[in-house]
Amino acid sequence: MSQDIYVETRHIGYAILWGFKLAFVYDAFLIFRNVIRHKNFFVYVEDFIYWLYCAFFVFDSLYDIGDGYIRWYMALGVGIGMLFYKLTISKWLVKICSNILNLIKSFILKILYFLIKPFLKLGRDIKRVFHYMKVRSKKKLTRTLKMLKITLCKRK
Repeated sequence: MSQDIYVETRHIGYAILWGFKLAFVYDAFLIFRNVIRHKNFFVYVEDFIYWLYCAFFVFDSLYDIGDGYIRWYMALGVGIGMLFYKLTISKWLVKICSNILNLIKSFILKILYFLIKPFLKLGRDIKRVFHYMKVRSKKKLTRTLKMLKITLCKRK
């Protein structure tokens, strides 16, 4: 096999691996979105950042490997790598990692709730005391005003 063909074959192999890498990075975003739900605006921002990263990464990599020339078959190799990754392990990886991280998140939230629960109860008790004091003082103030009106009316 000619040395040039060997080099070009190696380059297309790198391009396919880069496609795997880029698809894996996007799956990391998907896993993050499944674990921590957020609004569409932030999803759009994440996607924009991801595609900027992809554009610069792919262009830089293709430019470096191609000695300053952009070889379109290498861009096709990146696309093939991404497609192959998405069709094979992406679905399972996202599902398994999301489930594991959601379990960890729920376990941590339960521990935090257990630790915060006494303070929540204390806050409710304090709220009840202040509500009782407010109602009682309002009743006393109302009675005092009535007595004051009666007293003022008798003096006339």
